[in-house]
Amino acid sequence: MSAVPASFFVRDHEPRMAGSDASLLTSGRTSGHQDPMRQPQFIRSNTFRWALAVSAVFAVFVIVLFGFIYWKIDDYLTARSDRV
Repeated sequence: MSAVPASFFVRDHEPRMAGSDASLLTSGRTSGHQDPMRQPQFIRSNTFRWALAVSAVFAVFVIVLFGFIYWKIDDYLTARSDRV
């Protein structure tokens, strides 16, 4: 079984210094997984924020529309039952 060189585990965005390969192997950062508490980069973009704001406005509009329809149907059914 051949050993994988330590430089294989170094990410592109991390600075490489002499002697740091061994510390990367022992620090637990070699798994290739991102930190679960770190936000994806697209969440910080203005496009995502605008899309989130527009979808929130749309959701509020739909809730208000359903409330208006419920109010009108309630009045209609009350008037219809009073006539009977």
